Formats: sequence, C-alpha cells, structure tokens
Amino acid sequence: MNDAHHLPWYSIYRFPRAYDLLMLALYKGNAARFDAVMSSIEPGARILDLCCGTGTLGRKLLDACPIAYHGIELNPGPVALARRRGLDVQQADVFQVDFPRVDHIVIMSSLYHFIGNVDVLLDRCQAAARIDVRVTEPIANVSQSAWPSLASLAARMCDAGKGPEGARFSVEQLRTIARARQAVRAEVLDGGREFIMIIPGKATERCHNSTDRPPGQPPHAP
Repeated sequence: MNDAHHLPWYSIYRFPRAYDLLMLALYKGNAARFDAVMSSIEPGARILDLCCGTGTLGRKLLDACPIAYHGIELNPGPVALARRRGLDVQQADVFQVDFPRVDHIVIMSSLYHFIGNVDVLLDRCQAAARIDVRVTEPIANVSQSAWPSLASLAARMCDAGKGPEGARFSVEQLRTIARARQAVRAEVLDGGREFIMIIPGKATERCHNSTDRPPGQPPHAP
C-alpha cells in the first residue's frame, strides 16, 4: 500500500485538491469523457472504479441515479478526500486485491499506469465485469510535449511512487487493444483529447462465491 511519504514531493497525488484543479483545467469544457462513461448506466448498477482518484466520477454517477459504487485508489490523499465526499473508496494496489463481481468496471485516464501489464489488468477486469469494462485514456498528453523540459515535468508530476511516468499509449496502440478485446466501441471522443473503448465483460450472472460480494465488502477469511 502506498503511503504519502513514499510519494516524491513533486507528485500531484500528494495534493488531491490541486489534482482536482489540474484535471479541471486539462479537461475544461470536455464533458464528453464523463458522458461517454456514464452513458446507459442503469439504476441499481454495481460499478467498480479503478484508480478513482478523488472520486469525481463516483460523485457524478451517484448524483445522476442510484447505483452501488466502489472505488479503488492507491494514494491516501485522494482516498481521504473521496471518503469525505461520501464515497466508498478503498486504498489499495489494484494488483493486490480481488475485484468484486460488478456490472461495469471503469478506468478513466489511468491505463498508462499499467502500460507493461495492460493485458493482465484487462483480463481481470473482463472476468469481474458482467456487462462491460469502460476505459478512457488521454491521447493528447503534456508528457509527450515537444518541449523536453515540459514533458519531463509532466512525467515527474505523475509519479505515483514508482518513478516518473512519461510513457503513454498511442491511438494506434489503443485501437489494437480494443480490436483484440472485441470492443463494442473504440473511438476518439469529441475534443480529441481522449480515446474510449468499451469492452464486453465476461462474468456470468451472480455466482454467490467470494468474488461475488457487494462493493467494499472484504473477501472471506480463509
């Protein structure tokens, strides 16, 4: 588990309110990413939000309709702020916890954190999602700036405790992932900053086992 002191002083994840402001500035006027993710979410749906940050999506979903929401976030500052906003958010590494059986899994603007393990992550997501896995990923990145100093600064600010993260997916790479996963939607969103793919889930209906528990409930003890 990540503690605040493991984050470098320059990491944006140390400052959750500053993180929110930065996301607002980067995506100002681009409601398409939230609209795309929230589209066709049915009342009562069970949502798992991976790398949920301060819970902006969760708050929007709960304000829109009654759902069962659970977020997972590595860094303690965003988790604390999300919980103060009334959200069920767990501090954990997504590779260190079981995923509950849910209807939809969402990964917003965070797939690049798993650029070396994306297949492992998406395999787990599809196995846990009954309906689909919804992924949005930025394709216009400051970390890919033609100005080396700006690109370096952006990569350092994205350090979640494992070093600067300058690597990003290209549109072609994201389309390849989408094709391999038989995505029902794969396109650049309006505004040109973000790519969305919606991948079918593979979970069966309720199986009543340890992976089919309500969001937020811990696994059964062995």
